[in-house]
Amino acid sequence: MGCQYIAFDVDGTLLDTLPMALRTFQQTLLEFTGRSFSIKQLYPTMGRSNEDALTLLGLEYSQTLIDRWLDLQKSAGGIHLFPGISETLAQLKRQGCVLGVVTSRNREEYEMDRNLFSKIDGFFEHIVLSEMTREHKPSPQPLQKFMQLSGAVPEQTLYVGDAAWDMQCAAAAGAKGALALWGALDQDIHADHYLKVPKELLKMI
Repeated sequence: MGCQYIAFDVDGTLLDTLPMALRTFQQTLLEFTGRSFSIKQLYPTMGRSNEDALTLLGLEYSQTLIDRWLDLQKSAGGIHLFPGISETLAQLKRQGCVLGVVTSRNREEYEMDRNLFSKIDGFFEHIVLSEMTREHKPSPQPLQKFMQLSGAVPEQTLYVGDAAWDMQCAAAAGAKGALALWGALDQDIHADHYLKVPKELLKMI
């Protein structure tokens, strides 16, 4: 398909974090609001900026709440790279692809899992964090920032993510979206491509 530039979401795409993130967010909200949110209610907040996530739930932004959530995540453990990610990134790099990260994590949240990112950071030429754009997914701005930094054009750009807003971000930016089925909680999201395992990316290049 000729996509030379490939950007990846983090949670649910590179790192297997969603079950832990949902569980700890649920606990944090119960502590701060006294309300018991279901996993189904919280899933649409995953992959969004912290501000957007709380707004989606009808809550005001609270840094204290977010700090508590981060603390719970740090102590929860159990996060790992999805199988095949490192090998696939290495092969894509050898084939001359320009790789990047486009995530709703901010710098602190990104550094929180530095022990894991250190294993794959070398493959990425550009990393777009939430504070680098005014708007966040599903707005095209995060992916457009990646394209600006890398010199990519939409027709050569692929965004790999696990959520609807990742695919919407790609479409709004004029790029193609590939749904990472290995991490997607919803397998029926509309996407340009569907990937069962990371190595299927190699067949597309």
